[in-house]
Amino acid sequence: MEQISEHVYLHRDSRQTNLGLIRTPQGPVLVDSPMLLDDARAWRDAVKQVTNERPRYLINTDHHIGHALGDWAFPDTPVITHRHAAYMMLEKWDATWRGRLVESFRSTQPDMAAELEVLPLPRPELGVVDEMTLHLDDFALELMHGGGHTPGTLLVSVLADSVLFAGDLVVEGMHPNMGDANTRQWLDALQKIRVLNPRILVPGHGELASEATLEYVEGYVKTLSETVGEYYRAGLSRKDVVAKVRSVEGYPLGHEERSRAEQRLKSSVQRVYDEYKERDKEFEKARAS
Repeated sequence: MEQISEHVYLHRDSRQTNLGLIRTPQGPVLVDSPMLLDDARAWRDAVKQVTNERPRYLINTDHHIGHALGDWAFPDTPVITHRHAAYMMLEKWDATWRGRLVESFRSTQPDMAAELEVLPLPRPELGVVDEMTLHLDDFALELMHGGGHTPGTLLVSVLADSVLFAGDLVVEGMHPNMGDANTRQWLDALQKIRVLNPRILVPGHGELASEATLEYVEGYVKTLSETVGEYYRAGLSRKDVVAKVRSVEGYPLGHEERSRAEQRLKSSVQRVYDEYKERDKEFEKARAS
């Protein structure tokens, strides 16, 4: 656990997910939790090394399992997230979803699969609509809807320290995951981060971010959207566009696990293609009315 400001500590799990501990007068507030069970246990132990106080809240920056599945490690801690993320966790994370999750780990991590069959799933208690300020005596945290990466991605601002947790709107050392994205909203959120101008910017994954990181993510989102758009306007099918876009010009896959990066790119291309179709449908509907 690394202390990055007066009140904020950072722990990075085996998948390079950034997990935050914010010391407040009412006890620590945690930001995100790991996907892997051993990582969740390590996160719980790391928190105990900093403080013996029970966490006051746990904030999930989105509903993806890489940021929320490990909430089980803090069973008595109220969970806060955006209302869309809360909906996904409360309504979509059902027995069928659990079964698919278990099977996805069955062949590669059978011990984890067995534990997932009985593990308590996250159950958020508070859902942020647009913005919410957590007043913890004389200490305040600002929770702001960012969207973009997912419909319910949250920004978490530690006002006293000028630290901003950006979730997966910002990543360092890997390509953005656009599988649930709204590209226009994502670009707007990056501008919002620039306006907030935090002294310390914590990305969802990787080392602390900078303006260069924002430019990289912004460039990637724009380039992928433009590339898919060209093929879409040329009349190619979704399947054909996925086959065509095997990389993003100027953004090589890098050193992360190649199969994971390729799958992330595939889902990103599919989502951006669907965005273009949705925009065309909206245009036709508006013209018909």
